[in-house]
Amino acid sequence: MKSGTRAMRNYRVYMPVIAFAAVFMLACDIDVPIKEMSEAKTTITRATQVKAEKYAPEELKQAKERLMNSHGLVMDKEVKKAKEEVDLSTKAGLSAIEKSLPLLAKDELDETKKIYTEAEQLDAPRSAPEEFSSAGAAIREAESLAEGKKYWDSYLKAKDAAVPSREARDKAMASIPTLEKEIERISQETDTLKKNRGEEFAAQDIAAVGANLGDAKTSLQNKSMKDAFAKAKDAGAMLQTAKDKTDQGITAEKLDKADADLKKLSESEFRNDFSADIAKATDLIAKGREDLTAKSYGTSAQKADEAIALIAATGAAIEKKKNEIKAEEDKAKQAELDRKKADEAAKLAEAGKTVDKKEKTDIQPAAQATEYVVVYNPQNRDCLWKIAQNVYQDPMMWPLIYLANKDQIKDPDLIFPGQKFVIPPVPKKEEPKKVADKPNEEKKDAKDTKETKETSETRDKKVE
Repeated sequence: MKSGTRAMRNYRVYMPVIAFAAVFMLACDIDVPIKEMSEAKTTITRATQVKAEKYAPEELKQAKERLMNSHGLVMDKEVKKAKEEVDLSTKAGLSAIEKSLPLLAKDELDETKKIYTEAEQLDAPRSAPEEFSSAGAAIREAESLAEGKKYWDSYLKAKDAAVPSREARDKAMASIPTLEKEIERISQETDTLKKNRGEEFAAQDIAAVGANLGDAKTSLQNKSMKDAFAKAKDAGAMLQTAKDKTDQGITAEKLDKADADLKKLSESEFRNDFSADIAKATDLIAKGREDLTAKSYGTSAQKADEAIALIAATGAAIEKKKNEIKAEEDKAKQAELDRKKADEAAKLAEAGKTVDKKEKTDIQPAAQATEYVVVYNPQNRDCLWKIAQNVYQDPMMWPLIYLANKDQIKDPDLIFPGQKFVIPPVPKKEEPKKVADKPNEEKKDAKDTKETKETSETRDKKVE
C-alpha cells in the first residue's frame, strides 16, 4: 500500500517534467507554443511561492491541470487547442497569484504584529528598546507598502520585521527574574518601614504599596509584563512617598524636642555662662528646619541630633556647675555647723560636760570626677565619641567631656595619646527635702535646749 502511494506521488512529480520533455522533442516537427508553456509553468511556480495552495487552491489546481492538458494536446499534435489550454493555465495562475498576494501579506503582517504586541506586553520598550524600535519601524513600512498594493514587498518587509520583534520579545522575557527581584525588594523595604514607625505617618501610602504589589504579581503571572512593570513602578513610587513622610514626621519630632529642651536651657540661671553653646544649638535647629522645608530630611535629622546632643551636654555642664556650687555651699554650711558644735562643746566643757562625737548631717558631698588617659592604638584610635561610650555607655555625651577639658582640647576631633581627661559624672537632680523634717529638727533642738537647761539647774542645786 505504501509503495503504491509513493509511486503515485512520484508520478505526479515527474509526469509534468516528462511531458514537457516530450513536447520539446516534438517541437522540431510541429509549431509547439514553447514560450507560452514556459510562461505558464513560471506563473504556476510563482503562485506556489505565494502560497496559492492555501489562499487560491482552485485557481492553482486549474492552472496545473490546463498546463498538463496542453502537453497531451501537443502529443496529439493539436497545437491550436494546446495553445488555448496554455493561455488558460497562465490566466488561472495569475488569478491565483493576484488572489494570494494580499492575503499572504496580511497574514505575515498580522503574525509579526502579534509577536510585536507580545513584546510590548512584556515591556520590551523598556528592556529591549533598540529591537522594539526597529521592529516597529519595519512594521509601519510593511503597512505602507500594503496600502500601496505592493503586497509582495509588504510580505517581505513583514518577514524582516518579525526578526527584531522576536528578539525584543525574548529579551523582555529574560527580564522577568529582574522584575521578580524588584517586587521582593519593595516588599521587604515596606516591611522594614512598618517596623520603623512608617504606619504612624504614612498608613495610606503603605497600603497603596501593598495593593500595587499585589496587582504586579497578578500581571506577572499572566505574562503581562508591561502592566506588571507599571504596577511595580507605582509601588516603588508610593514606597518612596511613604519613606519621605515618615522621615519628615520623625525629623519634625526631633526638632520639636530640641526646641523644648533648648527652651528649658534658656531659662536656666546659668544661661549666660553657656551662651555660645545655646546660640550654636539655636542655629542648628533653625538650619534643620530650613532643610526640613527643603525636604532634605536626612540633613535635617542630622542637625536635629547634633542640637539635641549639644543641648544635653550643655545641660549636663549646667548641672555640674550647680553641683559644684552646691558642694561649696554644703562645705560652708558644714564648716559653720562644725564651728557651732565646737563652740557648744567648749561651753559644755567649761561646765564640766562632754559632748558626743561628730554627729551625722544631711549634707552629702558632690559626686567625684574620674580620670581617663588617652591610649595609643593605630588600628582603633581613641576619640571623644568612644570615650563617652566607654564611660557613660552613651556616645552622644561626648560634649560633656569636651566642656570639662577645654583647657587641653583645642579641637574635639583631635586628641593625643597620654592626655589625661577629667571625666565628670552625669549630674543627678537634687531631691527636695521633705517639709516634715524641719519640725523634727526644731523638736530636737528644743529637746537639747531643755536637757541643757535641766543639767544647768541640777548643777546649780548641787553647788548650793
